[in-house]
Amino acid sequence: MTCTMINSTDDRRWLRDTHLPTDAPAFGAAVIEGNEDAPTRVTLYARTEPLVTCRPVAVYKATFNGDLIPCEPAPTDNRATGYLTHYPKGSDRLAITDGYGGLLGYARITARWPAGRSCHVTDEWLQVEAVIDGLTYTGRTGGLNLSWSGRETAASARARTT
Repeated sequence: MTCTMINSTDDRRWLRDTHLPTDAPAFGAAVIEGNEDAPTRVTLYARTEPLVTCRPVAVYKATFNGDLIPCEPAPTDNRATGYLTHYPKGSDRLAITDGYGGLLGYARITARWPAGRSCHVTDEWLQVEAVIDGLTYTGRTGGLNLSWSGRETAASARARTT
């Protein structure tokens, strides 16, 4: 399946005029799945350069006759992934970066505990809190330069919905 991201003003106008329902929300970028002339799914993002952690503002899927309708329920993915590193390199500041070393957000270690003798990857596990794209996540990692996986904190989710 082909996926195409569009974010130019002309492409967004074309998508809105050609495929999206009239009540579609404003968006900065879209990912079109399938053929551009007959997409099977369209995901809209608020940012023109969305991060991997960005939540879609809307997701549409194609019906049997090709019309795009909103997916129900709306996406509620509240997870983030990346790598715990020093950013910029050589500094003492901790950050979560993507697989290419790009900054996703800054982090701090909130807890540590021994990994146990059976773990061959690390000596200790770390609980890490990170602020990514304005949202606060908490998750675990085995240490520096290892993968980190987090979920949005309840306080961050409450603040976002009020």
